Amino acid sequence: RSLVTNNFHFAIQANKDEQNRTGYIEVQDMGGKVLKTITVIQGNALEEEIAKEREILIKFYYATNGDQWENKTNWCSDKPVGEWYGIKTSYNGLIYNIQFVGNFNGNNLSGHLIPELGDLSELSFLEIQFSQISGNIPEEFGKFKRLSYLNLSYNQLSGEIPTSIGQIKSLKTLDLHENQLSGEIPNSIWQIQSLESIDFSNNQLSGNLPDNISDLQTLRWL
Repeated sequence: RSLVTNNFHFAIQANKDEQNRTGYIEVQDMGGKVLKTITVIQGNALEEEIAKEREILIKFYYATNGDQWENKTNWCSDKPVGEWYGIKTSYNGLIYNIQFVGNFNGNNLSGHLIPELGDLSELSFLEIQFSQISGNIPEEFGKFKRLSYLNLSYNQLSGEIPTSIGQIKSLKTLDLHENQLSGEIPNSIWQIQSLESIDFSNNQLSGNLPDNISDLQTLRWL
């Protein structure tokens, strides 16, 4: 009648399907009688991605002193992130728009930008203006695959513009004016053939502009 503890370890591959997967573990006695059934439900890939994006937003909230925001409706609540102030999601629940602009105060964000924002796979619009965001622009922003609009103007960003920005091949608008950015403009930025508008004014940038700016056939604002 001594107590025995048995530990069982299961390795379960990631669920890449659109539906949840369910498995059952049965505990039987020596006669085959089922003593207990354990149900294991594995969320689908989309649900896991939505959950990951929620965690990224929560980290962003605390990194930018969210408790001091002027409007933080539904943030860090159990409501869908599409109902959080400043956030819009696609039909599948993934984030495609982050926007903090209103009334020339940008919702009073401060602190710094987190590199995990670059993991938002569907994000196409990122605008944080008229705030006190400081520190560097994360190199991880180069991971954006669908971003077409990036506006971080009227903040206190410093350091150099990351070379990785040039990896955002879908980028149409790049607005970083009214910050404290320094150094040279990375050559990689002039390789983004989709660019339509660039604004780096009122920073502390140095160096020369390249001779091949005219190669950007879609550029209409510089």
